[in-house]
Order: sequence, then C-alpha cells, then structure tokens
Amino acid sequence: MRTKHISKPVTEKSAKKDTDYQYAEKFQLIPNASVELLKDNIGKTYIKFDSGKKTIFRYQYKKTGLNKNLMDAAYSQEIFFEIANPVQNTTLKDAELAQVNLLVGKQCFCRDSGVYSVKKGNLEIKVLDKNNIEINVEITTPPVSLEKTKIHQIIHIK
Repeated sequence: MRTKHISKPVTEKSAKKDTDYQYAEKFQLIPNASVELLKDNIGKTYIKFDSGKKTIFRYQYKKTGLNKNLMDAAYSQEIFFEIANPVQNTTLKDAELAQVNLLVGKQCFCRDSGVYSVKKGNLEIKVLDKNNIEINVEITTPPVSLEKTKIHQIIHIK
C-alpha cells in the first residue's frame, strides 16, 4: 500500500470577534509502520516512527493565514493511531484505545504543547468495500485543550 495524502483547505470563523482564519487538514496512511510514544531525559514526550506490520493513520490540522508578526500565531495538532493489516471493522472506547496507540500532538507557543496518549474517547473504523474505509474519532476528554476533537473521513486505501 502506498502512502496516501488527502488535503482539504477550509475557512471558518474564529471565536475572536469574527476574525477570519483558515486551516488545512491532511489525512495520511503510512503503511508497514508503527508509532510509539517515548520520553526524553527531561520528561517531554515525543513520537517515534518505526517499520512495523501495521498502517499508521495520521491526521494533521494546521491554522493558516494568522498574523505572522505574533509570537504565538501558530497552531497545529496531529492525531495518530495504528490500523491492522488488512484493515478490519473496529470499535474501541476509552481504555481500549491503547490497543491502537491513539496519540495526539499539539504544537503551539503554549504550556501544554507536546504529545499525549488519549485515554478517553471513541474510535470506529468501518470497511466500506475493498478500496474504502470510514474513520470516526472522537476525543471525549482530551489530555490537553485541543481545537479539533472529532474526525470523520472516508479514505480510499488502494
């Protein structure tokens, strides 16, 4: 399976006085891989990708069109989890999310920037046919404040 990239730029209103901003979403499947959450020597967590027997689902959310003159004008987050090969119908909740190593990364000029394991939420993967899967993710109790806590996407896998 090749790595798949699906991007869609979107415009929405921010919560701050109808200021427009844009964001870009990107969905990616990384075949024959694994993802692991590790800690460095000062206690900060980071993600390590390695070769493996699963496929990694990677979702990226990045704000664009923000004021570049502000130090804290950048914000992005990523959600990762492992999918079995071949893809199977899967429904997981809360502690079961550890089975797919569901991780969320937040990058910004803020105290809670970093990578975290998701302990509360739902994940559903539906095999629609041999070429398409539907993915629903909801992080019900995020480990940190997040702008994006729900994902729904149909992905072409072949």
